[in-house]
This record gives sequence, structure tokens and C-alpha cells, in this order.
Amino acid sequence: MTPGFRLFLDIAPGAFLLMVVTFMAAFPYRKEHAAKPLLAIIVLVALLIATNVAELLVPTGSLTVLCAKLEWISYLYIPIAWLSFCLRYTGIIRLSDRRLLMIAALAPLTALAVVFTNELHGLLWTRIIFRASDGLSVMRPEHGPLFWMYVAYAWGLIGFGSLMVIRSFFSGQRLYYRQSLWILAGSIMPGVTNLINLTGVMPGLEKDFTPIGYALSAMCFLAGIYLHKLLWILPVARSVLMQELPVGIIALDSKGWIVDHNLKADELLGLDTVSVGHRGADFPSITAILDAAGFIPGVDRRFTKSGTLDWNGRVVSWTVQPSAPAANGSLIMLEDITDRTKLEREMEAIRQELINREKLATVGRITAGLAHEINNPVGYLKSDARSLTRLVERTAGDRADEDTREIIAIAGGITEGLERIEGVVRSLLSFSREERIDSPFEPYNLYAGIDATIDIMRYELKGSIGIQRDFGEVPLIYAQKGEINQVLLNILANACYAIRERGAAGQGAGIITIRTGSTGKGLWCEIENNGVPIPAENRNQVFDLFFTTKKARVGTGLGLNICRDIVENHHGGTLSLVSVDPVIFRIELPIHPRKAEEGERA
Repeated sequence: MTPGFRLFLDIAPGAFLLMVVTFMAAFPYRKEHAAKPLLAIIVLVALLIATNVAELLVPTGSLTVLCAKLEWISYLYIPIAWLSFCLRYTGIIRLSDRRLLMIAALAPLTALAVVFTNELHGLLWTRIIFRASDGLSVMRPEHGPLFWMYVAYAWGLIGFGSLMVIRSFFSGQRLYYRQSLWILAGSIMPGVTNLINLTGVMPGLEKDFTPIGYALSAMCFLAGIYLHKLLWILPVARSVLMQELPVGIIALDSKGWIVDHNLKADELLGLDTVSVGHRGADFPSITAILDAAGFIPGVDRRFTKSGTLDWNGRVVSWTVQPSAPAANGSLIMLEDITDRTKLEREMEAIRQELINREKLATVGRITAGLAHEINNPVGYLKSDARSLTRLVERTAGDRADEDTREIIAIAGGITEGLERIEGVVRSLLSFSREERIDSPFEPYNLYAGIDATIDIMRYELKGSIGIQRDFGEVPLIYAQKGEINQVLLNILANACYAIRERGAAGQGAGIITIRTGSTGKGLWCEIENNGVPIPAENRNQVFDLFFTTKKARVGTGLGLNICRDIVENHHGGTLSLVSVDPVIFRIELPIHPRKAEEGERA
């Protein structure tokens, strides 16, 4: 028997059956962009195998020639389907173009007409030779010029498509290297089998095994795209999608056993790296969530519940919801909302501060109105008290008795009291005057600002807190008086709070020392208190927004931040913490902020 005939017949049925199975395996993916040309390749290869088997089995002669001609349907259309598959697989073509499909379908019809009319022109083959053995035969023609044109056409398309696959192999993602290797292997197989047939490198092998090569190609293509997707891409996709999600996920069955979880859940709740197969109740964090959600093992539940959990210094938002009905389990979804919660708390602190500031602003406006109303009658009373004193003195003359002198003393006391009231009113009016950032700078006397601030804080300072003044010569500077007074007020208020905290600890009376001096280009003022010291580790944070060492609901962490902004950004000076024990804040201000800025730029 001629070598290859029986071998082909032994292999062909299995290859045809594999094409049927391959078609069934690929058909569910028919809507994907590379599936249609792959299905076309499978059908054409199955047709090629069937016609090759028929060529061997039919009686030698015209039927053998007919079967050989029918094989050309597959030979002409497989390269087109092959190229389409490769271009779609590599992403060069994404959408179907009806015009291209029509051209691809109709172009080989001319070549088929040439094939079936070869006896009239002999362009495809010039002479037919039959190779027969033991009742089996094949047609072995002497090829004409059109045959070699067909070879160039077919392998040109197949070669170009394979080249695109090779290009994608070297330029694509490493994740798809295995997939591309399968496609490359499929691209090589029909070329190898056809080359053996054309070159005759295996003497005596009369049968062309190219159909088997195409069948193996179709199998490699399917394995490369779809089996690779199922066996490799999908597990990797799960790793990429689930394990890398910024949201923690824990899947429980109906009895509360952990069936899956990701790395984020491990991080948030402190789970073991592999906790699958353990009960959720074995982990305190999961137990707390399930208890809060009302989860009861073995009970079908169809509701979703959410909440938050403080765990390991983090605030974790959790949602427990039922899984698919068929699974009859639950999903726990976790999210780290620590930063969000901190921001919300800070926003609430700002909101409360704004409310308090609005209240204080309202009180300030009312106080300013009252102070203004009080100021006029106080002036009248002072004038009347002085007039009364002069009248009594003039009436009594040199004969002033004890009662007259007492009346004069009382009038003097009234005048002194009214002057103190007038001073407080004047300070209130000074503090309550509204200023804007763009308000003009005016001459500012630091001593007057300190005195006005102390007058306002007289109630805070009353009793166990003393003020020591260590004043040096300071120049008159240009500033926004209200803002600088606000800085002094804030630092003095913090000092009073620290001293009261020290007093609560039973450490006696407190002292606030205010020192001033000249820097040559401006002035400096240091405010020292012997209250509770600032922890050394907090030294660099005292001016940070929202940082405070005060008790909850006492401090907001805004005051010193605003003070630094006023001194440094509005007035071109510096505000610094010189010492933490005792606590000393130092203010330095230039004579004129704008001149200071110009000096820095120069």
C-alpha cells in the first residue's frame, strides 16, 4: 500500500470528529469578535477533511477529480478566514464591515470557476496523474501557472496573519504569552504539512496531510483563546479583580463558614491569609459584624444591613447582603473609611466653630451696640460727678466739714469707677470694630493693644492668675489692630487654660509674663505661662490645622493656625513656639508689612 493512504484514513475520522467537538466548544462564544472567523475555519477544515477522504475512497477517475476540485472550496476560503481571525485576535480589526465580508466571500468565486473549468484551459494543472494502491487513489497533477499564483495568494494571507500574531506576541502583555504561543503553533502546522507535500521531502508519501495540519491549527486556536481563557485567564482575572480590589469581600455559606475572601478583607479585619473553611464566628471582627447584622446560621435571609466597626485603629464600613438564591449564603463587603470619618469629624468641628463664631459675632455686634449706648451716659455721669465735686468744693469753701469731705471722696470714687467702665467700653468698641483682610493698615501701639486685651480678659484673669509686664522700648508699627489684638487674645486665652489645668492638678497659682522689645526692623512680644507644658513630641504640630491638646469639645485646633496666618501671611511677621516648658510664644512684627515684603524680595 502506498505510504500515507491508510494513515490518513486512520487519522481523518478522528480529526473530523475533533472539528465537530471544536465547533461545539467555540459556538457559545460566537458573539466575540474573533469567534466567527474561527468557526468558519473549523467548518472549512471539516469540509476539507471530508473531501480528502472522499477522494481516497471513490473510484479512480472523474469522481476523484471532482473530489479534488471540491477541496479547492476550502483551500480558497481558509486563507481569508485565517487572515480575518488573526487580525481580529490581534485587535487590528474590531468591527465587521459588510463590504469587506462581501468582497471576501465573492473574490474566490472566480478562482473556483477556473478550477472547475480547468479541462478547457489547463491553467491550474496541465496533466493529471493518479496514484492508486489497494483500491485507494489520489490525484497528483502537474501544476500550471495559476496553481503557483494560488500558493502565493494563500500563503501570503496566512503568512501576513501569522506575522501579526508574532508581532502581538512580542509587543503584547506577558499575561497573554501562553495564549499567543498556542496561536503561533497553530499558524505553523498547516505550513509544515503543505511544505512536505510540495517539496516531496518524504519519498513515497503520496497523500497531502495539509487538511490534518489545518485541523490541528483550529484546535490550537480554540485552546489558545477559549480554553486558555477558562483555565488561565479567568483564575488570573479573579486574582486581579478580587484580590486587588480596594474593597474587602468575604463570602459565607448559609451556615456561616467562610468560602472565599480577598486580601483587603484580611488587612482590614486581621484574618489569616487563607481563612477558607473556617467559621466566621472564629474571628471576633466577623462575629461583631454578623451579630450587628442579625445573621443567624442556617436561616435563609433576604435583607441587607450596613454599619461601621472600629477595629485595630481603623473605622471599617460593612455591608452584609444575601448572595445569589442558589448559593443561599451571604456576602460581607468592607471599606476602610478611617480618612473619610476623620474628614467628616474635622468638617463637623469646622461647622461647630463657624456656628460658635457666628454666635460670638452676634454677641459682639450686640455688645458693640450696648457699649456704644453705655458710652454716652457714662460720659454724662462722669461730667456730672466732676461738676458735683466742684460745686461741693465751691459751696463749702474753706469751711469744709467731715460730711463735705466724705461727699467729695464719694464723688471721686464715682468718677474713678466711671473711668474704669469707660475704659472697658472703649476696649469693647475697639475689639468689636469689624475689619477685613484688605482693610488699610494703621499705626498700632502694642502697649495699648496688650492693655485692651487684658481689660477684655479681666474676668478670665481674676483670682489665681497674675500678669507680669517686662516691657522694653518698642516702635510704633503699621498693622490691622483688630487682628493683632485677636492674636494676643488667643495666646492669652490658651495660657489661662493651661494655668487652670495646672491649678486643677494642685500646683498653685499661675503667672503670665509678657515681654516686649525692638528687633531693629520692628518689634517682638513674648507671652510666657507656667501652666501645663506642651508635650515635646507635639512641638511641631501646635500650629497645624485641627490639632489641639485641649479636651474634647473644648478646643477645635483652629486658633493658633489662624494666629499664624494673621501674623505671617497678613503682616509679614513670624509666630513661633520658643519653649514647651515653660510655654513661650514669640511674635515678631515688622514696622510695615509691605516694606518687609519688599525687603525680602530684594
